[in-house]
Amino acid sequence: MRNLILSYASVLFTTASAVNYCPFYGPEYPPVTTQLHENEIFKAAVNTFTTTLDTALATDQSINTTSFAIQLFSTEDSASDPLFAYYYTSPATRNASVGVTSITGDTVFRVASVSKIWTVYLWLIKAGGDKLFNEPIIKYVPELRDMVHQQRRNKTQQANNVDFAKWADVTIGELAGQMAGISRDYGFTDIAHSLPPATLQALGFPLLDKAQTPICGASTPCNRTGLFHGLPNSHPIFPTSHSPAYSNAAFQILAYALEKITHKPFEDLLSEAIIEPLGLTKSSYSAPESKYGVIPGTEASSFWSFDVGEETPAGGIYSSPNDLSTVGRSILSNTLLSPALTRRWLKPISHTSSLDFAAGRPWEIFSFKRASSRTIDLFTKTGDLVSYAALLALSPDHNIGFSVLSAGENSTIVTNSVPSLSNLITKIFIPALEEAAKQEAKKYTGTYATGSSSLTLAIDENPGLAVKSWTNNGVNMLQTVKTLYQAANVDDISVRLYYSELEYSAKSGSRFVGFRAVIQNLAGRDVSAPFDGIFSQACVSWEVINAVPYGNVGLDEFLFEVNRDGDVVSIQPRALRVTLKRNSTISPDL
Repeated sequence: MRNLILSYASVLFTTASAVNYCPFYGPEYPPVTTQLHENEIFKAAVNTFTTTLDTALATDQSINTTSFAIQLFSTEDSASDPLFAYYYTSPATRNASVGVTSITGDTVFRVASVSKIWTVYLWLIKAGGDKLFNEPIIKYVPELRDMVHQQRRNKTQQANNVDFAKWADVTIGELAGQMAGISRDYGFTDIAHSLPPATLQALGFPLLDKAQTPICGASTPCNRTGLFHGLPNSHPIFPTSHSPAYSNAAFQILAYALEKITHKPFEDLLSEAIIEPLGLTKSSYSAPESKYGVIPGTEASSFWSFDVGEETPAGGIYSSPNDLSTVGRSILSNTLLSPALTRRWLKPISHTSSLDFAAGRPWEIFSFKRASSRTIDLFTKTGDLVSYAALLALSPDHNIGFSVLSAGENSTIVTNSVPSLSNLITKIFIPALEEAAKQEAKKYTGTYATGSSSLTLAIDENPGLAVKSWTNNGVNMLQTVKTLYQAANVDDISVRLYYSELEYSAKSGSRFVGFRAVIQNLAGRDVSAPFDGIFSQACVSWEVINAVPYGNVGLDEFLFEVNRDGDVVSIQPRALRVTLKRNSTISPDL
């Protein structure tokens, strides 16, 4: 069995030649622990970003008509002193007759569908985490349960899954993750009652009788009665868990279920579980006084004062840059949830048709490759409502996030401004954060030794910490690895260490930081395999991790000790049961 495992590892890593080095999913190095404000790489990124955006605003006659607020935040900063902030007040806002005339961190915006994060956050806080995500929604919403009973009595509805959603199959988790396959909305945006009949006929639509026209969702948002009046007649989009299909109605339903479980109104839950514990001063379920908000045009034309009522859990919350960043910071810091629950929450649940875009609960997850071949995921949620657009993004790999809030009279420009600004943030700051983490990780490099055992680590142009030499009791461990992994030559063996995110603190004040090695046979990495394709190009390090245990401890497990002053003082190759002391502070960079 041992030989089979090692042969399997050898074959996998040799045939996965097209990907070259093969990091694990997740960060290569620990997040930066020193003050990012003072980091030269980060400061250079701030200068580049500021200059680029200043230039764009001076020359682009479209984006400069929109007021916006950008904040970068980390688990180490605060609302009063975020990592970075950029506020722009458009000429229209400077001359506004209602609302603020200058954008600050406390300016209130409508965050639209970013509200969905708050709704899922409330679920995780108040409904026992994610333990109910596989429960059927009909268990907690009687109107849907009655709908299912009616379907079961009607053979036509029971057999027809094109015209009638199978609500008995819909789970809470599917609603939270846009996987329920149900209609996007009922009533809201329906052109049957938003355009005159003559206009609809001119556009080619037949006239509808009153029974076919939604009873709510135009001038009056759908309350519970209105929603469940029309939802039974809303055609499904897909079967459950087939493909992501965006739904606002799903989050209104989730709010009703949460109210059933907690016996409290959603608005009260929002205040007691998020707003008050996090000290949010400019966030609310309904519109605050207009003097706190940025209001393009009038309150009516901007939809500042438009009350979406019971659709608020899907898209009605008001917040400020400081408050929205505080919410994101609390998620990354596990302020209101356990670390394990947060990790489960910050994961994809479905692909979309784009390989770099996945769906979560309710995350819109953008993935991109770094030069090292590792994948970075940004967990985001966007929203737009007439004159307002918003985004909250989290990068768990770096313990940072960013928020973008915008407002202007041209809804198209406002909506487009958020992805444009987010692209600029990502292109400039994510590489800087990667490089800053890599530079700080130099403290782990150098030579560690005890007696006739030693280990030398370096950082080079490739990912992770490179093992340059390794002996134990005078034995060349790279030669041992070559034998175990059935490589032809020791030079074909690559051993690189990656941060595992496993840490603990000792009474001495030292922190012990875990790394795992990818042991890779690089032989033939420049030779194309016959019938090359996805099966030989995929990164498979996760399949062979801990493949060579010795006394139940993996040969690939390493543990650093970082003292109370932040200095790395030792390393343990755990399988060898030895502690090697760091005897060189010089980084052998190549």
